[in-house]
Amino acid sequence: MITKTKWFERTFSPITDNGVFPCILERLEGTAARLRSKAGKLSGNLTLSVDGKWSINKEVGHLIDLEPLWYERALQIIGHQKQLLLAHK
Repeated sequence: MITKTKWFERTFSPITDNGVFPCILERLEGTAARLRSKAGKLSGNLTLSVDGKWSINKEVGHLIDLEPLWYERALQIIGHQKQLLLAHK
């Protein structure tokens, strides 16, 4: 059985391969199109919350809220800054 690690318990290794960065940016930029495609295939209620979990709409809204954060971090990485903007709990 696969268990999901809580977001703030996850750890991420530093990206040392600069060849990966363009792929990360491409993936981030394509998120909206992938969400539209996937949500359009769903027939259920996108605002339904099950067992206190976030609804699909709330998850998507959270991604939209995070866009300025990932954009600023991308600029910081391009600018070779050592310390990136922190996300707040």
